Amino acid sequence: MERIIDDLKQPSWWFTVILIGLGINILAAYLKPVIDKVLAKISVHHKRKNLEKQQKRKELISLLLQDRFKILEYRLTLVYFSILLVFYFLLALAFLSLMLYVIDEPQPYSLFEITLSVLFFLAFIYEFRVTHLTLIHIFEQQSILDEVSKEEKLK
Repeated sequence: MERIIDDLKQPSWWFTVILIGLGINILAAYLKPVIDKVLAKISVHHKRKNLEKQQKRKELISLLLQDRFKILEYRLTLVYFSILLVFYFLLALAFLSLMLYVIDEPQPYSLFEITLSVLFFLAFIYEFRVTHLTLIHIFEQQSILDEVSKEEKLK
């Protein structure tokens, strides 16, 4: 247990965990469409779900192509989510710092300190999850904007 607590105190361990987590999130965002296509071939439910998603995407792209101000609004939404991503990431790091600060106290740990560090860790995990979902949303919006740009160039 002492070894685990010593590892948790090391910033290099936390930066490694964060970087690997972000790498996995980015990889998952790129692999999700491929996995959806494979599942659509196997399952009728996934096929129907993918068709509905593609239909909504096409409707959104045609709506964006009809109105230049909608494109601007969509781009501003993308900027908003990018700022939100940075905020959530910093909030996750703040919770991580608070957890490390509580653990850094000399032993023995009281029940309050252990509970507080666990709560900060859970808050860190939650904020990291929200960061992941925001990142996926940004990737989806950017791919739609890329497709709109291609369609505009073809016109």
